[in-house]
Amino acid sequence: MDDNINETCEHSIDFKLALLTPVILYKCCLAIGVAGTILASALFALNGQLPASSAIMVMIYVFSMYAPAMAFSNLSSQVRVMEAGLDRYEALQKQELLVEGKKGFPAANSDITFQKVSFGYQHATVLEDVNFTAKAKSITALVGPSGGGKTTIANLIARFWDVQKGSIAIGGVDVWDMQ
Repeated sequence: MDDNINETCEHSIDFKLALLTPVILYKCCLAIGVAGTILASALFALNGQLPASSAIMVMIYVFSMYAPAMAFSNLSSQVRVMEAGLDRYEALQKQELLVEGKKGFPAANSDITFQKVSFGYQHATVLEDVNFTAKAKSITALVGPSGGGKTTIANLIARFWDVQKGSIAIGGVDVWDMQ
């Protein structure tokens, strides 16, 4: 879990650093262009080469174009973030679907039993040979450090993932057999 957070953090920093130079150059060129246009129109107006009303109109026009141009620089980085999100969504769409249960079984009770359950994500084993029974109408607490497998256990019960070894049963019926 910590590896995924660190990887995401490093990716975000690399992404921002890659965009930093082009965005700064764009904003500097835009600011210099606006300042130069305002300065030139003011000088032309002071020298009598441009009527004052035209100089004011040029300044208003430049400022009205400056805000959308600055917004464009922010929008380009947002588009890249959306592209990254779309890439993650497409990768998720390519994941294999879990196999449907064989048939529906009414559970005799709602005891949840883990028998020699093992599960891991990509390169890290989270659960190994876990055995316990959470009795119906009782309270069972899953306690442990962050990344210890508490949420994974809940996700395996709900069958968001399938166990890699062992079995999980609700009321004596394997969750894999339930629809």
